[in-house]
Amino acid sequence: MMRTKQSLSTKIIIDYPWTKTKEEIADLYHVDEDIGLLEDLIRQSFERYGPNSNLNISIIHIIHIFYIELPAEENKPLGKLILKQFDDLLVKILLAAASLFEEHKEEDSLVATFVEPLVILLILIANAAVGVWQERNVESAIEALKEYESETAHVIRQSRLGHVQRIKARNLVPGSIVEVTVGDKVPADIRITTIYSTTLRVDQSLLTGESVSVIKHTDPIFDLGAVNQDKKKIFFFLFFDITVAGILKGLPAVITTCLALGTRRMAKKNAIVRSLLSVEILACTSVICSDQTGTLTTNQMSVCRTFIFNKAESNDIQIDQFEVTGSTYEPKGDIMFNETKFNCSNRSGLIELAECAALCIDSALDYNESKGVYEKVGEATETVLTVLVEKMNVFNTNKSRLSLQEIAISSNIIIRQKYRKEFTLEFSCDRKSMSPICCYCWQRY
Repeated sequence: MMRTKQSLSTKIIIDYPWTKTKEEIADLYHVDEDIGLLEDLIRQSFERYGPNSNLNISIIHIIHIFYIELPAEENKPLGKLILKQFDDLLVKILLAAASLFEEHKEEDSLVATFVEPLVILLILIANAAVGVWQERNVESAIEALKEYESETAHVIRQSRLGHVQRIKARNLVPGSIVEVTVGDKVPADIRITTIYSTTLRVDQSLLTGESVSVIKHTDPIFDLGAVNQDKKKIFFFLFFDITVAGILKGLPAVITTCLALGTRRMAKKNAIVRSLLSVEILACTSVICSDQTGTLTTNQMSVCRTFIFNKAESNDIQIDQFEVTGSTYEPKGDIMFNETKFNCSNRSGLIELAECAALCIDSALDYNESKGVYEKVGEATETVLTVLVEKMNVFNTNKSRLSLQEIAISSNIIIRQKYRKEFTLEFSCDRKSMSPICCYCWQRY
């Protein structure tokens, strides 16, 4: 039922929104999924809650909860950074000790009067200088994380019925109907209401390290423990770790040099160290339980080998193995057979393999000019097949005069121009396969 009047007279707070049905949430916010919000309600929400980056997670749980926007941090003044380095109990003890040398000096002891306090002060100044330098270097690395933020969102609103509007993600309000397609970045923490495909998968590798996309659904989760889990055990280990980290300290004048050297060695391995204390804790670590994707690897997949039948007669079956060079999304590499570069156009099996790979995927490969690297658009496992088709180049396309962006899709485009995809039977747990129905020369196969 469509409501003719919408109001924000009271503040709406929804506890555990994932336990509510989509109808219950839509009713609480007076929004129709097919029509969207009225302009008056949008204006009232924006005036009450402000920009999306300032929303409180306890009151926004609808079609989106809150915008994951990294706040713009102002560079700390140099004076504050220097004072911060001396805001430590052991440093204060050393400063007190240096001042006591001056108060209890002996007339004939020049060393005790000047040299020893000067050495302590020089060590503390060096400690502060290293700390300030380290924090300044980390600021640029933190800024780089903002590249993963979604800047725009596609929404449905009553002001333009039947049309999807493109707005800034920070302008989303409670109750907005957000539309997400293949390759989009999710602009907020959203409650899924309708899925227009057979399945919906989300790449969460940046957050969880999972190499395979996670299936999403619209059903509510009534088991609070499935989301909340047992926090007592987490808090216990967190308290234990913080306690141990606070006790295991040495004199700053001694450990700063060692930790700085460790930080420098880690920087050569492309590791970001924000605090010198983290290096000390890492030195005491004997076992690291870590995910694979994005931590121990580059968060990129690639095809290493491919196999085709050479002979299949009765029990006599022969399979040829082909090696594929290249381990990133860059569409440059060779197909090797018996350690020799092989021309894929000479084997019909490889041509059919390339055609199937190009027609069975919806993802793409894009060249990021600002970074100078190739990036995936869509499913990671499908993108690697796009790269494989480009490496195979079964139609011997001359890529010497193509741009970097054209190199990423040239072979795939040729195959897709040769066939027309009618529709797709998407992957499901029951069928355990996906099948595109294509036409070639007006004949279906």
